[in-house]
Amino acid sequence: MKREHLIPLAMLGGWCVFVLFISLPGLRQMSTWPAHDRIVMLLMMFTTMCLPLLLRPLSVFFRKICRQNSFYDRELPDNHTVHIFLSAHADTSSPVAMRRHWKVLNELLTTALRQGKRVSMTSHLLTQPRTDKLVRALQKQGLEVSVKRDECPTPAFERWTITASWTISQWKIPHVNRRSGIVILTPESWRQP
Repeated sequence: MKREHLIPLAMLGGWCVFVLFISLPGLRQMSTWPAHDRIVMLLMMFTTMCLPLLLRPLSVFFRKICRQNSFYDRELPDNHTVHIFLSAHADTSSPVAMRRHWKVLNELLTTALRQGKRVSMTSHLLTQPRTDKLVRALQKQGLEVSVKRDECPTPAFERWTITASWTISQWKIPHVNRRSGIVILTPESWRQP
């Protein structure tokens, strides 16, 4: 069995042990209870043990009904730079969702660059190959840009938060790069003749 399947199962097992531990006082006295109360107690324990299994379906359900944006953009005070942020609620769980995700990013970038704005982005997802893919997609649309790419360490808190939230909501362990990419896209129209 793959590691990405074992860790959620271990988390579920740990949760079940925790539920049993907090239920011990009631379980010790259960033999003196009426039959109806025993059944209710066991049903409540079983339901509580199964709660983590609802996290992924609930996460998918909320993404469907809330339809939150994958990205947020903010114009910086210099009035000619836009910074694009990846939403923590972006759905990247399937190939179809990833294509939708890239389409939204492409539209945001195209709009900002056609308005003559510089675009900056920082993300643990911005590896060199993904940056190259992004630039090729922009070039296919007839946009010429100069690219400045750098890297900085991804903060440990951010790595742990992403890993924990994905493990709980998606039931799989993501690979979070230790280095975040910083990308600045500048329209070629900014170049001096």
